[in-house]
Amino acid sequence: MNKEAYNYSIRLLSQRDYSRFKLRQKLKLRDYSEEEIIETINLLEEQRYLREDEYIRMFIRKWIRKGQADQAIVKKAQAEKLRVSETAIQDERKELHIQENQVIQDLIQKKSKTLPSTQDPMLKEKYRNRVIRYLLSKGFSYPAIRPYLTNLLD
Repeated sequence: MNKEAYNYSIRLLSQRDYSRFKLRQKLKLRDYSEEEIIETINLLEEQRYLREDEYIRMFIRKWIRKGQADQAIVKKAQAEKLRVSETAIQDERKELHIQENQVIQDLIQKKSKTLPSTQDPMLKEKYRNRVIRYLLSKGFSYPAIRPYLTNLLD
């Protein structure tokens, strides 16, 4: 095992948590061999300094708090090579007492506050579409959003 790779990894992990994938990337940037990287990561996992399960849990919680839909969280996790199921996300939502329908309502209310009040039907439609795009960017599907749009900007 390479002591330098191990010490570098400990220094990184003392600052914040990393997934296996991200730590592997950091070590590759330092030009450590694949064998050294594997040995270092395995040792860190044995010593419980690198805990992928806890990293995933905190990853899910972060994106739930940021108002992301379940599908968006799964996609973000896949980008980091993490295995996240929608069941795990739902479990974290229950633990945090944050349901997806409440998130949609809160995001609509938040976005609606930034839009000026108007009686012009064309502007109302423009503002409504802006809110829809905002919710879609958070990963919510149109069928999930549609029930909350009836009273939007009336």
